[in-house]
Amino acid sequence: MYHDGGVSERSEPEAEQIDPKRYRPKPIRDILLSLGVILVPLVLLMAFCRPSADQAPTVNAEEVFRAAQTAGTFPVLVPSVPQGWRATNATLRSSGPKVLTLRVTYLSPGGKFAQLLESNQPADTLLRTELGQGRAQGSSPVGGRSWQRYSGRRAGERALVLLQPQVTVLLAGDAPEEELEQLAGTLS
Repeated sequence: MYHDGGVSERSEPEAEQIDPKRYRPKPIRDILLSLGVILVPLVLLMAFCRPSADQAPTVNAEEVFRAAQTAGTFPVLVPSVPQGWRATNATLRSSGPKVLTLRVTYLSPGGKFAQLLESNQPADTLLRTELGQGRAQGSSPVGGRSWQRYSGRRAGERALVLLQPQVTVLLAGDAPEEELEQLAGTLS
């Protein structure tokens, strides 16, 4: 007979029996709890760490206006930016052959934003894309031109629209209407 030096044989612990009537996996609840753990801190971070208007970068929009003029797709209106305004973003994008969209976002002296958009896209398509359900609310004579006033895409936003044969010009944002009109009046 063989002796192993006093070490006794180990028995495997019995596996705990799970009553299938009492235990049901809850995958939807588990997924929602996992999402909550991820989303709650993300929402809090977004709510409390928003950059202020003072932190918005300043860009040189002249290069974008020059590039749009060089393309020659439509007559580009360039603003003489009023005192206290500054450009924070400027892009020129092509969305098809001979279709350009120029966007320049400005920060007003009051800390509100106004985006200048010029494009030769069909006006109805452009307005639906940019203003969503925004509706015409009359017109305003600004700088010798008749601009259409629209409600904006989001609450508190407004827009001025200039419809011309080769280009649609849109000024939209949360800046007050007087500031939008001030910027529109400098376009030439």
